[in-house]
Amino acid sequence: MPAILSYLLVSLFFSYGWRFIIYILIISFLVIRSRILAKKIKFSQIIILVVILLLFSVFTGSVRNDVRAGEKSQFEGFNSDNISYTLQSNFNIYQTYYGVVGTYPGKS
Repeated sequence: MPAILSYLLVSLFFSYGWRFIIYILIISFLVIRSRILAKKIKFSQIIILVVILLLFSVFTGSVRNDVRAGEKSQFEGFNSDNISYTLQSNFNIYQTYYGVVGTYPGKS
């Protein structure tokens, strides 16, 4: 039963386009698993995880609007334009906070 509920939860997060909650679930599962098994996480494993999450982010970012609208996805594949657009759009979300962080610590 927990596996079915987990699948439904991740499916719901995917359909709403909440990538970062899925990232948190994946990373927390891997950290808890490594702690329980008393294994160290290697740097190469971290790099592989980052690449997989980046590709997942590109895919979900490309199909998010189509999935929300209930339309057929127009995913063009993994290319440098899709990857750079995904990274740029994820960091542009927080532009208003960049100004606040740069201004207010200097005022105290």
